[in-house]
Amino acid sequence: MDTKESSHLLAFREEHIPLGMRLKQWAKWNQVEADWKLLLGISRGGAFVGTYNDKKVGTLVTVTYNEAFSWIGMVLVDPRFRGKGIGTLLLKAAIEYALPVGPVLLDATAMGQPLYHSLGFQNIGEIARLALAKPVPIAASSNLIIKVVQSEHLASMITYDQEKVTFNRAVVIEDFFQRTPEYALVAYQNERLVGYCLGRVGSRFEHIGPLVADNQEVAKTLLSYALAAAPQRALIMDVPLQSDWYAWLLSQGFAVQRLFTRMCLGDQRKADDSLAQYAIAGPALG
Repeated sequence: MDTKESSHLLAFREEHIPLGMRLKQWAKWNQVEADWKLLLGISRGGAFVGTYNDKKVGTLVTVTYNEAFSWIGMVLVDPRFRGKGIGTLLLKAAIEYALPVGPVLLDATAMGQPLYHSLGFQNIGEIARLALAKPVPIAASSNLIIKVVQSEHLASMITYDQEKVTFNRAVVIEDFFQRTPEYALVAYQNERLVGYCLGRVGSRFEHIGPLVADNQEVAKTLLSYALAAAPQRALIMDVPLQSDWYAWLLSQGFAVQRLFTRMCLGDQRKADDSLAQYAIAGPALG
């Protein structure tokens, strides 16, 4: 009898979302089914399922942002099948798919970094996942006008966002707004848009982000309004390690839950602005 072990890839389809949910539960990640549907909808064919002896045991989703760069996320392998090359198989397929478009980015855990380094990825920044056990009041600036986002704000938010981070994630912004409008906020100063905040409900935490602003005072004020809208449930933010902002959040009761390293394969210059945020959308989205 032939007992040779084998691995291959399938295209990730909506029918595989339950697999993704099982894998993310083992990893204790925060995604809900709506996150998988969003990622699958914007992957443009860059989403894969890894198999081992015909058993579906791994996932990866690649998102391409307006030919600026591609983003790899949801790299998950059933812990019972780790060490069998499935993660490498998934990543090589994603790189082959994405690299012709431009640089490829991801946010790596400490466990994943050796594999990513072996495939040529280089470190370009650090992200801290900060957790707050219970929302607390934060002082807000009085010279800003904060509005709850309405449909008519979306076009200007998307334009503002792309000016700051140089990639177009309009679909992500629209999805977060539709799903969780209570966290969708815009800040104006002298009738000019100077920042916005979005968030979503996760399986384990409320997740605040992306948060993009002209300066730290705007970011603080938007966050204060977001926290006021949050239920009495633990929340998280994924924050680039900008020293003043990061230190201020720690002073407000946030605590480091885990760290990620932003990594890039290809021309790093197109990727640097991806860190020009006070909170990212999450490691699966950038």
